[in-house]
Amino acid sequence: MAKRYGAERKWRDEHYVPAKVKEHLQISVGSSASMHIVNVSFILMGDITTREAIEWAFSYPEMIRAVCIMARISNDIMSHEVYMHSIY
Repeated sequence: MAKRYGAERKWRDEHYVPAKVKEHLQISVGSSASMHIVNVSFILMGDITTREAIEWAFSYPEMIRAVCIMARISNDIMSHEVYMHSIY
């Protein structure tokens, strides 16, 4: 996660804007805590969660990847809106 934050900081400092959303998401999805929240949620369910379910979550399946992408994009939209309101 720290490496991803470093990459985002570098983009900011260099005023770099990724040309494609895919490029942005390759870095930014990993810097969101979404994946960690999903994994911790499974672990905190205790006896209800099976070992297979936890291993599935840690394999970063498509379903969890999609949730992480949606969370990241939602966060980016909200951050942009807050920024735009603060400058006007």
